[in-house]
Amino acid sequence: MKNWEKKSPSEQNAMIDQCFAYDEVIKKNGNWVSGEGLQGPNTAATLRYQDGMVSLTDGPYAETKELLGGLLILEAEISTTSFN
Repeated sequence: MKNWEKKSPSEQNAMIDQCFAYDEVIKKNGNWVSGEGLQGPNTAATLRYQDGMVSLTDGPYAETKELLGGLLILEAEISTTSFN
């Protein structure tokens, strides 16, 4: 999240509260399947298996410039209605 460190604790808490409120809407609507938080980059590692060898890279996503907090798995219907 851009400039997270520059936000005051009350601003950070307000943003977190908005996320939890959105989660509740998704759950209420029946779209929530699962969600998990990721460990911090200081404890995470990525394992890759290629050509019979396993490589280890520090951090969950070496290419990512920002910290990822977790993931959500959602279920949604596809509408066949066209918009003209």
